[in-house]
Amino acid sequence: MPDSKIKMDGTSGALWEPMWQLHTELTPAERELLQSSWVRRLHLIHHCGPMYLNSQLNYSRLQHTLGVFATIAYFHPEDMELRAAALLHDIGHVPFSHTLERIEGIDHHAITLDRIQSPEISGILAAHGLDQARLLHLITGETASLLRNRNHTLQLDHLDSWVRSAYFSGRLPVMPRAILSRLEEEAGYLYGDIETVKLVQRLIVEEAGIHASIADIGPSALVLHLVQILIDRGQLSQNELSGMTDEMIEQLLHNSEWTKADFSRFVNRPWELKVSRGEGDELIPQHSFEWTVRKLYLSMPLTKDSAKDTFYKETEEAYRLLQPLIGNYWAYWLDEYEC
Repeated sequence: MPDSKIKMDGTSGALWEPMWQLHTELTPAERELLQSSWVRRLHLIHHCGPMYLNSQLNYSRLQHTLGVFATIAYFHPEDMELRAAALLHDIGHVPFSHTLERIEGIDHHAITLDRIQSPEISGILAAHGLDQARLLHLITGETASLLRNRNHTLQLDHLDSWVRSAYFSGRLPVMPRAILSRLEEEAGYLYGDIETVKLVQRLIVEEAGIHASIADIGPSALVLHLVQILIDRGQLSQNELSGMTDEMIEQLLHNSEWTKADFSRFVNRPWELKVSRGEGDELIPQHSFEWTVRKLYLSMPLTKDSAKDTFYKETEEAYRLLQPLIGNYWAYWLDEYEC
């Protein structure tokens, strides 16, 4: 297999995105961005956070980033700022992606904007004549595009996440490229036929269920709790945290006297970590780890089909039924509950 089919560093001059089955010729600016420290680092951050420790969802945030980039280039091959924005839109993520953003002062959106304006990234953009101001607006959604918008409608950033999750967990009934080929753009928005948007809506609902499941909440609550202990004990600072990788945090958790027992237990016996909402007669153990599902990603897929009004009403009802998933959960060790 030639390098161009497997390498992600841009040295071949092209990128093959295996999930979407897309081949993209790279510009010199894109090759340099792929080799920048902040973009490379994304391959050491798990897209689904600590859930990867006990699930099939173990792909990196760089794989997601390249999926977004490839689909952006598919629809907009000539828009160099938009393509660069796709490569840079997630460079502010801290270890374990969204999980550790619950720590005060950690905001991956703000960190992303700071890193784009760092000498390394801004120097690459300036050297190739890319408009940094427009790129920043594309990333924030201030300038609506297929990458981001503020209207809660389907965008390629979320689409890649939903499809990638379903693809890696064996829930996708068609190949991703088949979904892409049935989507079209109009005025900066994606539209699909009724069959395709119904599939996307199903993936959105399933993904919301995953984020309110034991598979996600248990590891996330535990890791957040343990990392906060490292910070409180002076073994880790917020500034250090923002530039680290998952493996670096894992090493700290394994080595610290304050966290190694719980973290090693989860790595070796994850089935002993339980999750509850404390409803009914179920008691919450005293030694539990709280987690709040704050929001669900429920962007509306759009269609021009004659049945669109019915579909939109059905989608809004499906989304309404998901709202009870938002709220507080508690993770705890099984023996704590039995005590």
